[in-house]
Amino acid sequence: MALAVDVGSAALSGGITRQDSPRIHAQREPADRPGLGDLYLLVQGGSDGQAASFGQAVASSYYADESEGIASALVQSMRQAAQSAAIEMDLANPTETLGATGAVHAGDQIYLAQLLPSQVFVLRDGVLNALPAESQPESFRDPVPDQDVEIFRVELDPHDVVVLASTEFRRTLTEREIQGLLQGRSAQRAAHDLCSVAAQRGGATCGVVVLGIGAEALAPVAEPVADDAWTSAGPAGAMSTNGQARRARPPAAPEPDWDGAGYPQERAASVPPERSAFQRVVGLPLTVLLMILVLPVVAVRGLVRLVTGRSDPVQPTMPPSAPTPAPAAAGGADVTDDDWSSLRSLRAAGPGGSERLRAAPPEAAPVLSAVGEPFRGGQDAFRYRPRRSLPGPGTLLFGISLVLLVVMAAVLFLRNSESAPGSLEAGSAGDASAGQAGVAAVSTESPLVGAERAATLFADAETRYREALARDPDENRAATLLVLRDAKDLANQALTADVERTLAPDINRLLSQIGREEDRLNRVRTVVTSATIGDFDSAGVGSAAEQMDVRVDAKYVIDATTARVVSFETARQGATVLRKGDVVSSITVQDPIAVVNRALNVLVLDSRYNLVSLQPDQNPRLLRITGTETWRTPVAFDNFNNNFYVLDPGANAIHKYQATAGGYEVAPSSYVLATADIDLSRAIDMAIDGDIFVLMSDASIMRLRGGQREPFEIKGLDGDTLKATRLFTEVETDSLYLIDSANSRIVEIDKREETAGEFVRQFKYAGSDDFFADIRSIWVSEIDGKLIVLGRDSVRQFVLPTIQDEA
Repeated sequence: MALAVDVGSAALSGGITRQDSPRIHAQREPADRPGLGDLYLLVQGGSDGQAASFGQAVASSYYADESEGIASALVQSMRQAAQSAAIEMDLANPTETLGATGAVHAGDQIYLAQLLPSQVFVLRDGVLNALPAESQPESFRDPVPDQDVEIFRVELDPHDVVVLASTEFRRTLTEREIQGLLQGRSAQRAAHDLCSVAAQRGGATCGVVVLGIGAEALAPVAEPVADDAWTSAGPAGAMSTNGQARRARPPAAPEPDWDGAGYPQERAASVPPERSAFQRVVGLPLTVLLMILVLPVVAVRGLVRLVTGRSDPVQPTMPPSAPTPAPAAAGGADVTDDDWSSLRSLRAAGPGGSERLRAAPPEAAPVLSAVGEPFRGGQDAFRYRPRRSLPGPGTLLFGISLVLLVVMAAVLFLRNSESAPGSLEAGSAGDASAGQAGVAAVSTESPLVGAERAATLFADAETRYREALARDPDENRAATLLVLRDAKDLANQALTADVERTLAPDINRLLSQIGREEDRLNRVRTVVTSATIGDFDSAGVGSAAEQMDVRVDAKYVIDATTARVVSFETARQGATVLRKGDVVSSITVQDPIAVVNRALNVLVLDSRYNLVSLQPDQNPRLLRITGTETWRTPVAFDNFNNNFYVLDPGANAIHKYQATAGGYEVAPSSYVLATADIDLSRAIDMAIDGDIFVLMSDASIMRLRGGQREPFEIKGLDGDTLKATRLFTEVETDSLYLIDSANSRIVEIDKREETAGEFVRQFKYAGSDDFFADIRSIWVSEIDGKLIVLGRDSVRQFVLPTIQDEA
């Protein structure tokens, strides 16, 4: 009989859980192709377009006219789709593995085909089974499609749950968590919850298809047999659809005769004796004494259990019955009936291969434990016992706790209701006193409403703003900024309290004035795009160590997404001058990671440390560079006087290469002197103008001259904390330029000897797309007044204001 299926699907795309995805395919059985069942497919790896093409190829091939049976048609369709994908993805030099899981539901059976890496879970009777059983590494499969399709068949039981999942789930969730998310949920809810938990734990791209198997019609109930009897696999009513024999239900145990003479003495003892007046008087002090003695012990014991998670073990006193083996089930006719065992015999079978398979014996039936009344500690759990004459400490503790809880709730309610009006006045006074002290007030109260409250806060904000204007900024600029921040906080509170929006225009005007004054004190200069040099597609340019450099009028940019170097000599007319896969002097170029300008040419370094020279109107030329085996974790590269420098925090060194006729054929020397105690392990970038400026991970800057450290400290930068990730300078600039994408700005720091480390100004973008929030590289010419910025998906040029013009 056909079993109903509840289908749910979900996938992650950019950290967002979605129900539809090009990696998930589901197709009902066509009316003209009966017997082939419903097809479900999940694809992982590759791009979304490749996954969609793979799914369409599987579906069209599976339901083709020449398909002969479910097993062989499913295997052949996945092989053909995998071969097509292999050609498209150029698997001769693979960068990513494509995996897929196909499932066909027909009647009370489901066929599963896996092109590893893939993952299937089957939940039956509270036990989660995994195919494959072990987690697979990301580079699991050597991509030869016709050798990796594995086929399974499972006889379904009602309430089974079959899950087609990405291998990402094996790395982010435990099997126990997966089982918990599947139980008691609809298929769609389970799929959504699985992807949501995977996203919370760092999952980026994963998908899941959940098939919940519904119940079939009830069969007539057979008469019970003897307790020790086992039924064979022959009768349909006694056969478990997973290939194991079921044990017949034992006859119900007779109900105990409570009205008979089973426990005459115990029942007589259960009647509590009449308590005398003396017992009642003495009982109260004894109860208090027991509570004083026992409560600490009970509290400590409960605390230990809460912390350790341990509890008193309950040991059964009845031993389990001896195991009884079950007879083997009859073999299947098409594909082997087994209990989650791998059926890989179809891997090499072609069309019609399922008819050549033979049945395999099932596993022995599991051992059943003895069935009887529960016993604990050698005593009958159902036996009635007389009640204690005194209440136990647990009952007293619960009663006292309940009374205290009610009293505390009543006191808190009365206290809050009485102090509500006074708290408003106290809040205003507290804000004003905090402002007079020059400290930014942080309100811990809920937003207050009412025109009177809004007017009071607005007046306080204006007072603080006028106080900031009256201060001398050169005397204590940091203190003035704190007063302005206090005024902004008060104005925002007033805007929240002004629910009728009567003061909103005035409050917004004040906030705008405060913002302009903060920008003036923080020396913020807003810049607008003067020219767009080049645009890239929505995927962006990726990330590389040295991603942009400028030579004369040509801008060289590494597009790490497509693994190529693009030259822009004219705006919006980029030309690819080198890409991954190009052959230069018998060497195949790999992913470009750095582009560096030098006197006569531009150098490009790839991920295998091959160095290529680019010159206009000439073919790329391979330069020889030695000693790269000593590099550990190079993060930055630069050129000065034709010498090539490599910042290598893993080796705690800056490698210096001197130019030769064939490139850099002499082993590198260490720029840092051996006698200098310099730690470069936290370095993330560098720039050279004769001195070497090294940017550390905490945004501090180390200045090196002649291999030794020179004093350098950033001063005068107030406001937002500096979070620099890259820096730029060269011989013809007087300043260092630091990229701070976290605060959407570029910070200028003076490097001249007499004012070294002084904060000069900061640049922020005036457009609407927040272009400075994701800066990859910059180039500056103070002489020409140019600022070139490489963002996530474009290169733009800005006018750099000169200091003289601002003065």
